[in-house]
Amino acid sequence: MIFYSQRKSIKDNIPQTPNNRYGTRQEMERQYHLYCASACSSDEFDVDAIEFNKAWRAITPTTFVELKIDGKTSLNTLIKDAEYNIRNDEVLHADFFEPAADQKLTAVMKVQYTGTPAGVLKGGFMLKHLPEVKIVATPKDLPVRVVADISGLNVGDVLRVKDLKLDSGVTVLTDAEEALASVSPAR
Repeated sequence: MIFYSQRKSIKDNIPQTPNNRYGTRQEMERQYHLYCASACSSDEFDVDAIEFNKAWRAITPTTFVELKIDGKTSLNTLIKDAEYNIRNDEVLHADFFEPAADQKLTAVMKVQYTGTPAGVLKGGFMLKHLPEVKIVATPKDLPVRVVADISGLNVGDVLRVKDLKLDSGVTVLTDAEEALASVSPAR
């Protein structure tokens, strides 16, 4: 995802009419902050609110967003925090974070399950024990999602954290013997 932003306000480009197809002038003007782990300084900038709201719904907390500021500076950032208005269904403010390339990032990620366990097809019940795992990785190794294939689980089998297939650059901090999912027999 790429956002083109300006350090100056974008309100000059918005028509004066309050009911234009882009919304009111106030809705189009959103301020965002950039925080860096390296030598760059923190900065404020504006991003098109409609473009950001569309993209914000499609990304995960570990998806890198490319920011192009004033058409020349290109930064790979993460969205660190977002202020959301539930009444209007839109993001009011967001904080971007640019990590250093060699910095280890810690993330708590939800586990997504794929497949249908063989034990469920035989009449068993699948139980999900642990919804998320804690991982550490550099920005280039950080996974977008943690996916566990449960299609091989039979009745009585347990999928543990140590059974997750992650890249070699990812370290799991959650206990390796912790159960993620299991298939229990029918009662």
